[in-house]
Amino acid sequence: MQILIALGGFEFVKWLVRWFTNRNNDKLINDAEAEKKKYEVLEGHIEFLQGELKEKEERFVEQTTRLRQSQDECFKLKEENAKIRVDNAVLSTWKCEVKKCERRMPPNGM
Repeated sequence: MQILIALGGFEFVKWLVRWFTNRNNDKLINDAEAEKKKYEVLEGHIEFLQGELKEKEERFVEQTTRLRQSQDECFKLKEENAKIRVDNAVLSTWKCEVKKCERRMPPNGM
């Protein structure tokens, strides 16, 4: 009895009974707090990854735009090259190989 009084008396007994009866609830509360912290960490990680994904999508759009522009430029240059080849072929048929020809193209070739 004196040990009980030395340890706090009736308050110790109340604390001991409360601890014994609520230990499962305390465990559940601690587990819930741990899960909440995990959730907050995961939520922060998800936000970070969504930001990274958005940046990558923006870079992809930018790179795709640059690629399309360079492809358009390449197609225009190919079209110009084809026109020049056609013009060259037409002009080569007009070229007169005979020297001192009156209808020579270009006219001043000896």
